[in-house]
Amino acid sequence: MKVTTVTTLSADRFNYVKIETDEGISGVGELHPASGTGGTPFVPRAGVEYCSEYL
Repeated sequence: MKVTTVTTLSADRFNYVKIETDEGISGVGELHPASGTGGTPFVPRAGVEYCSEYL
């Protein structure tokens, strides 16, 4: 199984990540705005977008 797509989504002040695989399995997770970022809601999203190219 390999990750094929990583998509970040925003709804108001909430951020989510959707991950899809080559076997048709997908999932959605929440990105917490204070995940080691001092409460900035955009940093976790940027981190996921940066790391997704390595998955």
